Parts: sequence; structure tokens; C-alpha cells
Amino acid sequence: MMPIEQYLEPMTLTYFDHNATTRVDDIVLEAMLPYFQQEFGNASSRHTYGIHARRAIDKARKQVADAVGCSRCR
Repeated sequence: MMPIEQYLEPMTLTYFDHNATTRVDDIVLEAMLPYFQQEFGNASSRHTYGIHARRAIDKARKQVADAVGCSRCR
């Protein structure tokens, strides 16, 4: 008996579950790597690591707001 796979045509994988997770764009990954490896900190904390994290979040929020043409809420 022959395996069923040889009767099937090769298929291209299409991923539809983007609500669960999705691939991070290379540009985003490059921008985030310092915060995954060196500049990590709790943005709600008042120590140096937290203050740096809060500034990075504020900067990112402004970049997103500017990109979509709206003003920040805070």
C-alpha cells in the first residue's frame, strides 16, 4: 500500500491565527532587541531601569501615534 502523501499535491502553509500570535517584523525585532537583552525594566518602577523603560514606552507610543496620524491620549 502506498502512503497517502504521494497522492496529495504540496500545499503552501497559510497562518490564520493572528489573534493568538504572529511573526514579528524584522524592523520591530531590531528595535526591540535592546529592551529584551540590556534595557529591560519595569516601566511602573521609579528606579533607573524603570525610568528608562517608561521613556522607551512613551517614545514608542508617540511613534505609533505619529504613524497613524493621531495624538496621544496621555
